[in-house]
Amino acid sequence: MGKKANPIGIRLSLTSNWEDSVFFMSKDYSEYLNVSYKLKTYLINRYKKHGLIKVSVKQDKYYYKIVLETDDTISFLHAIKHRVNDLNIMLKRLFWSDIKVFVKQIDNPAYHPLVIAYRLINETSDITMMTNVKQISKSLVGTSIAGLKVRYSGRINRTDVAQTVWHIEGRTPL
Repeated sequence: MGKKANPIGIRLSLTSNWEDSVFFMSKDYSEYLNVSYKLKTYLINRYKKHGLIKVSVKQDKYYYKIVLETDDTISFLHAIKHRVNDLNIMLKRLFWSDIKVFVKQIDNPAYHPLVIAYRLINETSDITMMTNVKQISKSLVGTSIAGLKVRYSGRINRTDVAQTVWHIEGRTPL
């Protein structure tokens, strides 16, 4: 029969980039994973309310490049009061000595999945959950999003029994 190739593995290098691209020896790899996880969770928990969407780590020749992807760089830099150098020094002290921080804006931030999720979380309350989700999804679908699938669960509208509700708007292909 022959060997079968995984189609996702074949397309992976063509369709997406790796979030982290850092190379270590095998004995240092577990330590890097631990430090990388702590770094990402620290930054996202600290700056999520200021518009931080994603943190990625890249390795250049002589330093590690931390890329902070935000929905709006101007408001993010204003929120942290233009103290990227202080952030850089603090991260050097806590995590790695050879580190540089870069702030980058995401293309079309209004249509990024995490921005949509934060918007759904912040603009909906327990009482008007279903109507707000339908209004927000109808406003987003058709502009540059082909479809949107939202699933939320719990005690919706303060009912006694927890339930799971799906709302699909537009076309959501595989």
